[in-house]
Amino acid sequence: MALRCRRRQRSRSAVARHGHAPPVAATLLERLGWFGDSVRVPDFVLDLPLHPLVVHAVVVLVPLTAIGGVLSALWPSFSRRFGVLVVVLGGAATVAAVVARQAGYALDERVPAPSDHERLGTWVPLVVFVLFLAVLALWLLDRGTPRDRPRRPVTWVAAVAVVLSAVLATGWVIVVGHSGSGAVWSGVVNLPPEDD
Repeated sequence: MALRCRRRQRSRSAVARHGHAPPVAATLLERLGWFGDSVRVPDFVLDLPLHPLVVHAVVVLVPLTAIGGVLSALWPSFSRRFGVLVVVLGGAATVAAVVARQAGYALDERVPAPSDHERLGTWVPLVVFVLFLAVLALWLLDRGTPRDRPRRPVTWVAAVAVVLSAVLATGWVIVVGHSGSGAVWSGVVNLPPEDD
């Protein structure tokens, strides 16, 4: 099992390279280590690049979290019964998104990534983290509501936040995944001609 982890030297700011964030947000996110090299992951696992392996976890876990979150938002009984599972899925999706981003940075040093994919992919962990926080908040609020009582208004606000963040996270992952797969597979696979 070959695990290799390379240290990277960056000559310019990671935000300038990957983020395109507003100045105040960029400073805050850099201080939190969002754009830096605070999380180190191996470049390769079993002689395979880690990024495409972990990306598949993100592509599965984010839609599952989104579906579970929307079901929890619409049916309080689902939230009370399966909410903890949805929260665990959201946490796993967030971790997978962070690892995929860091592994993508490492892969970018060996094989340059398209700028659109790199720019959009930088924000995936943040978008997925927002979804995780929304499903966590909804589950915590629903847990305290007795079955014979309707949801409180604050719980409905959390439910709307879950639905919006689920749509955003799933859409963002689709766009980023499409740009990455297009970069890898365009020109490699010959598609049959379209019928007119």
